[in-house]
Amino acid sequence: MVICLLGCSTRPDEEAVKKLFNEEHPKIKILEVRIIEDEVVARSFIIKYRIDSLQAKYEQMWSYFDDGESYWRKYEPKLIK
Repeated sequence: MVICLLGCSTRPDEEAVKKLFNEEHPKIKILEVRIIEDEVVARSFIIKYRIDSLQAKYEQMWSYFDDGESYWRKYEPKLIK
């Protein structure tokens, strides 16, 4: 039973975040998605991407919270060099 609890997490991983991001922004090219913080009730990701028409690179942090309610917090994107 303990193995299932550890192996059956419903918290999103990098692939799930890529899918969600692509659903919201189908014309934006994702360069990288990685977990930057992983706690019991929260998991945070950095998404690096490029908007082809601008050739500029951006990063945005998304945090998933599961503290009795499951929800996302999406922070403002930042221009990166």
